[in-house]
Amino acid sequence: MFFHVSEETVDHELRRAQTFCKECDAYAWVRLVERVRTVSLYWVISQKDRKNFLICDACKAQFRVKAHNKNDIEQADIHTLLGMSGGRYVPFMTRMLMFFTTIAVWMPIVNLLLVALAWRDRAVLPPGWLKWLKYLFWAALAFATPVNSWAQTASTFEQQVEGLYQQKRWPELIQLVQSTNGGSSGVNFYYGCALAQLQRWPEAEAVTIASANQGVDENQDTVAAP
Repeated sequence: MFFHVSEETVDHELRRAQTFCKECDAYAWVRLVERVRTVSLYWVISQKDRKNFLICDACKAQFRVKAHNKNDIEQADIHTLLGMSGGRYVPFMTRMLMFFTTIAVWMPIVNLLLVALAWRDRAVLPPGWLKWLKYLFWAALAFATPVNSWAQTASTFEQQVEGLYQQKRWPELIQLVQSTNGGSSGVNFYYGCALAQLQRWPEAEAVTIASANQGVDENQDTVAAP
């Protein structure tokens, strides 16, 4: 049976007032809203969760109001409620996204994707977190550059080996590959062929088998030599 889960969040403004925002250190309009979060499981159940938040119109910071009872919300002014609230509110999922973005700094592609997702929630992030997010972005680029450089170097090396093979310069090809301790399966294929051209059969056979087995790791469709 198919179930459809949907989530909807709506802010209902209760009142607003001008007061001093503790996040942006400025006198600004601050709104008191009731946030209604509705989670519906299609055909089964619908649940609503109501929480109160203060939102600064200047810096967009949100503060969750932790009142002891409903009368505190209805009777206290916004300045008092702001004093009762804690620090800037950051949703749990956004916190987790920042955490995974930090630990994924060693994986440039994944890290850049997570940075892009976290940047979409920048309105709820404190200034320090935004600065940290920018550092993670530049770190991901820094890690991506050596990886790309290595890939370009490997590609250039294989082209050089292929050029020597096409020119039938067998001794130079063998010397080049041996000086770099081998390479990809393609490089080892040319290396084995060059050894065979010079009738170095035992070495050629060993390299050919190693190249075939290495190809299995690079391409699962390749069949290893026995």
